[in-house]
Amino acid sequence: MSDSIGLVSFSITGAIIALEANLNLTGVLILSFVTAVGGGITRDVIINEVPFVFKTGFYGTVSLLVGFLMYFLDYLMWDNIYMITSIFIIGVTLRVVAYYRKWSIPLV
Repeated sequence: MSDSIGLVSFSITGAIIALEANLNLTGVLILSFVTAVGGGITRDVIINEVPFVFKTGFYGTVSLLVGFLMYFLDYLMWDNIYMITSIFIIGVTLRVVAYYRKWSIPLV
């Protein structure tokens, strides 16, 4: 649960920084993803484990969805505290449901 909160929080933070730098959709998605997932990868590598993002397919996807929603809100000029809080709640809920239902992205 706490990992889900951290994932979504850092995704939103990365997206806000990218939007303030006037990056396009790709830039927002990349910065949102790297900000959210990069810390977890670094942590897992330091403790000599396979990074969590490589074990499950839906971990990084939540980060990308949050980044996309943040970009969409900014595009519509609806980026206020209420909408960002809604995205936070949606992202955490999605990640927790995906964890307990063991959702994953199909491997190619």
